[in-house]
Amino acid sequence: MDEMFAGITCPALILKAGAQDGIRKQNEAIAASLLNGKSIHVQNAGHCVRRDQTAAVIRELENFLKTF
Repeated sequence: MDEMFAGITCPALILKAGAQDGIRKQNEAIAASLLNGKSIHVQNAGHCVRRDQTAAVIRELENFLKTF
């Protein structure tokens, strides 16, 4: 799977709904394999994270963007 993401060199934020440990660890591993990646799991969100937890998504996006 690492080869699928190896070419990504821009900053990347992975926003996902809260997940079980196995899925969460997989997402974190993908983010860690990116040059500048970060993985965030948003609690109490379903399939559409931005709709289900809009305020949390905006907060996480703002925090991510402030690092640049």
